[in-house]
Amino acid sequence: MKSTFLKRLASYVVLSVFTLTFAPNFASATQDSGATQSDSTGLTSSHESLPLKPDRTYHLQASEGSWISVDVHPNGSKIIFDLMGDLYEIPMSGGAATQLTDGLGFDAQPKYSPDGNKVVFISDRSGGEAVHVLDLTTNEVTQRTKGKNDRYQSAIWTPDGKYIIAAKAGLRGGVHKLFIYHVDGGSGVEFIETPQPLKTIEPTFGADERYLWLTQRSGDWQYNAIFPQYQISRFDRETGDLSSQTQRIGSAFRPTLSKDGKWLVYGTRHDGETGLRIRDLATGNERWLAYPVQRDDMESRATRDVLPAMTFTPDNSAIVTTWGGKLWRVPIAQGSQATEIPFQVDTHIDLAPRVNFEYPIEDTAEFTARQIRDAVPSPDGKRIAFTVLNNIFVKDLPDGEARRLTNLNLTEAFPVWSPDGNWIAFATWDPASGGQIYKTRTKGRGNPQQLTNESGIYQQLAWSKSSDRIVAVRGVARVYNEYPGPGLPFSAEDIVWVSSNGGDLNYISGTDGRRNPHFIFGDDRIYLNHSTNGLISIRFDGTDEKVHLGVTGSSPPGQTQPTRASSIYMAPRGDQALAEVGSDIYVVTVPRIGDAPTINVGSPENAAFPARKLTDIGGQFAT
Repeated sequence: MKSTFLKRLASYVVLSVFTLTFAPNFASATQDSGATQSDSTGLTSSHESLPLKPDRTYHLQASEGSWISVDVHPNGSKIIFDLMGDLYEIPMSGGAATQLTDGLGFDAQPKYSPDGNKVVFISDRSGGEAVHVLDLTTNEVTQRTKGKNDRYQSAIWTPDGKYIIAAKAGLRGGVHKLFIYHVDGGSGVEFIETPQPLKTIEPTFGADERYLWLTQRSGDWQYNAIFPQYQISRFDRETGDLSSQTQRIGSAFRPTLSKDGKWLVYGTRHDGETGLRIRDLATGNERWLAYPVQRDDMESRATRDVLPAMTFTPDNSAIVTTWGGKLWRVPIAQGSQATEIPFQVDTHIDLAPRVNFEYPIEDTAEFTARQIRDAVPSPDGKRIAFTVLNNIFVKDLPDGEARRLTNLNLTEAFPVWSPDGNWIAFATWDPASGGQIYKTRTKGRGNPQQLTNESGIYQQLAWSKSSDRIVAVRGVARVYNEYPGPGLPFSAEDIVWVSSNGGDLNYISGTDGRRNPHFIFGDDRIYLNHSTNGLISIRFDGTDEKVHLGVTGSSPPGQTQPTRASSIYMAPRGDQALAEVGSDIYVVTVPRIGDAPTINVGSPENAAFPARKLTDIGGQFAT
């Protein structure tokens, strides 16, 4: 979804790139200082009801653009299209564009009503994406759908002009489903009953109003996409049947039908390029209509459809579409050549305030470290160990001076205290030789002792409170240098332990969604966080997993399920737990009952057991 907040700021950056790349096609694109000129068009700005206001304008003169959705007026006299989040009209033959909308709201995907007097489009001018209708006779815009927590695309009219069909999905997840809305009101309903993972977008009608054609796929998108991704289907409005109309290896999308019922044009991928195929609906014969054209959006979520909207001319003799930044009229007669429909946009677009903050940086020998990680208090609560600048430091609480524990020329992290407070164990990393586990005296005397004899990626250390064992999560060292990122697969594969006196590494179990090992007094079980089960514990041989506690928070906008805690730590006495939910830290009471409880801290005062929120503006790295 294109955010209202970012639209005009992004416009400034994108247009600067356009000016460099397409200089011959842009007369000028300059920024204006001072007050905005949004009223120069005579239009009501789309940000009138939004808290964010523009503080400058940008003079845009453009003769080409990217990802332009286009529609032809029912009488064939003019074309409507979107550019940089505003709507424009030009004569069918091309020319100077008339601006229909302006402001910070991102307006896109316009479609004329069957009588040509209104335009349905998608906009976030209300603070969230919704379906809007522009009355061309009055220039008034009406919001047709409600709420700010949904994503919309692919809005069209039914042939009788009484309904609008649009693809709708939740703000934070889920696939788009087609919904139908009456133009005069109501909340609308899902148009087609389909399996939950089936994504349905790009609806369109042809000559027969009984059938709605659409693009579908399973799931929202696929990383490292394996083709085909999309296919075209046809929905029978009388029987409710949904039948596949394509089976192309390169996928099929953006169905576009002639009003005489003779032709289907659609997009597909072939030999690394996107092209348009045309099908004779009577014979089923196909051929290329245009190749290559505008690159499709199959590898992403296709938030503005897989291919920009195109349409037949009213006489069904040609398709009007876009590629290469231009608008084109493509005759369907075999052997005919596409002709450009030139357009010129000359307008001032509003820009949001710059996200520009100046932070003075002192060039001094000493500075204040602002990222402190892995902070852990000593068993008696009088000292704290932490990582800063990849080294381990210890300081007396509350106002002691921090001192470094070692002189190792290694990355140091994940400090953990021995039960008596005399030692600190920690993990190291060396780019050449990998990582190890060390321990050193907390008073700083003596040299650090290497405990492990196998190189690895060691992290999340925990020192047993009832035995001389140090538990850690371990991965294979080589992956750090072999994988470019963003993640490191196999870097946290195993849970292991080593004697606090050093020695061989002992395997406990695979991580299997478990992390953050820790211990409590009087219990030699290893407590861990499980990705779905919450706080669990296991024995040192990896068996007898027990679930102790789940913690959830409130449901974020656009979601129905509460947020699970990302980390839960049992208190040393086992009667309370520390939980990180979202970006806040909570402490909850842990009852000893048969079935593990799930405590919701969305409203701590109303939690099932005593709970308290510890943070006001958020926190991380809770221990």
